[in-house]
Amino acid sequence: MIIPIVIDIIMNDFVSVLLKLKIRLNLISVEMKKVLFFLFVNFTFYIEGEIKFSHSNQDLCVQTLNTYGMFYSDNLEERHQQTLSFLRRHDCDIVLLQEVWQEEHYQNLKELSQDINMKSVYFRKPFDDKKSGLVGLFKGGVQTSDIFYFPPAVQSGLGLLSDVFKALDKGFGMAQVHSSWTPQDSLLVFNFHLNHISQMERVNQLLLYLRWILENSYLNQAIIAGGDFNFEPDSLEFRIIRSLFRFENPYEQIRKQPECTHLCEDGGYEVFNFLVGEGIRDYIFFRSSPQMSFNTQDVFAFPKHYNDTFLSDHFGLRAIFHLGDSFEKPLEVSAEAEAFKERIKAFKWNLQEVESFFLSGYDTSSMGFIQSLYEDLENPESNVVQYLKY
Repeated sequence: MIIPIVIDIIMNDFVSVLLKLKIRLNLISVEMKKVLFFLFVNFTFYIEGEIKFSHSNQDLCVQTLNTYGMFYSDNLEERHQQTLSFLRRHDCDIVLLQEVWQEEHYQNLKELSQDINMKSVYFRKPFDDKKSGLVGLFKGGVQTSDIFYFPPAVQSGLGLLSDVFKALDKGFGMAQVHSSWTPQDSLLVFNFHLNHISQMERVNQLLLYLRWILENSYLNQAIIAGGDFNFEPDSLEFRIIRSLFRFENPYEQIRKQPECTHLCEDGGYEVFNFLVGEGIRDYIFFRSSPQMSFNTQDVFAFPKHYNDTFLSDHFGLRAIFHLGDSFEKPLEVSAEAEAFKERIKAFKWNLQEVESFFLSGYDTSSMGFIQSLYEDLENPESNVVQYLKY
């Protein structure tokens, strides 16, 4: 039956697609939408690709994967087992997983991490029954870890689905990692899962993360940030990542055409590409520090299909970096001063864009923080200015 399939789709991240379809398909009947969903689901079950990875011991390998996507699997337990098999066969130095909601799945991941000599971290607070679904596997030692939950999203117009989405904790987990590939400094690693329906919620969530970074004084640390961001590369959220956070995109560093990780590259999704567009939802970003520079060797999306099983409804993403002890070509003093001015300028421009976005949506919840950022830009000793220096 088509109706149960559609219900499963709605219960997963595909709600965001439905909202777009509501706008672009308002002249198409409900029955026609059901036919499109039927074609979509049936086409996607026949796609498979060969997965080949390699990296040297001197490189840092990072990958991210959303592990759920329930409508893609008749047997979630089998899918979990294939995820474990995939991670064992294609190991990485840092693995960031989202939507690990079943306790048994996490316990299996914990056992796997011990078998392959990795440290597993389930990002949830002690004595807290909240389940963020964020898990990190790390080679080397984890010095500290923490979790920050975003406030529950306020959904409107979704009826009974509203309570479901409020129950799914969104947030970011942080781990401070030290290993043989971080000889000079520890590395901050963040695992993200942002709201998949509301752009307003996502922008607020990103500002909460920026506040956290500035208040915790992680101003000159090297950072890896990966996960399920749920935004496209031409979005306001992406510009916030680049201008306010000063995160870099590995695709841009090596001038490689990005591969879609959610709504393209898969024959079944092509049915919808002309309707909803092609968007990257999963990312791996990085931020170099004076002690540690990232040099991208390669970045690519890997197929969702593995051993006749879909790993997820997302394409996973993997990036290979070579780490340097310091920047190879430090800028001259005058050039660095000019570069700093450009960072300040980009920060102000993007902050103004964010402010206008909130005002147009009649959301003033972040205005106090935005005003404080403007004021801090005028103070040479503020954390904002110090953050922009690196």
